[in-house]
Amino acid sequence: YLLENAGAFQPELWISYLGAVIGIVYLLMSYAFTKDSNKQLTSVLHFFGSFFLLFSLFRVMASYHQWWELLYPFVALGSMYTAVMLKSRSIMFIATVSVIAYIIYITNEYFADSIGWPICLVILGFMFIGLGYWSVSFSKRYIK
Repeated sequence: YLLENAGAFQPELWISYLGAVIGIVYLLMSYAFTKDSNKQLTSVLHFFGSFFLLFSLFRVMASYHQWWELLYPFVALGSMYTAVMLKSRSIMFIATVSVIAYIIYITNEYFADSIGWPICLVILGFMFIGLGYWSVSFSKRYIK
């Protein structure tokens, strides 16, 4: 998409990609600090790194939703896997919120103007309850 509109400078798109890169840098810094004397900084860096990464990529998906709609769930679920591997509740929280936001976005994008919208809202409610319960129980069991 960037090469398709190479003549038109889109600062919002570039700022979103820059936010994702900043998030990745924060996550890498937090990983480097786990073996250092700055262990207090890791939880803050986990939170802001995952927030910048997932929010920026969500913003790219919502604004320029071509192939990011297919790729974003893998990024969010990969963040959940990373949360388990790093034993970080803050990454798990941000990843769960991003999955919920993705489900809301996709439902609003493709089912808002149909007769099935009320049914989708009920199903979404059950999915959010299940996802929240799963996230909390998974966090208690594996992250501790």
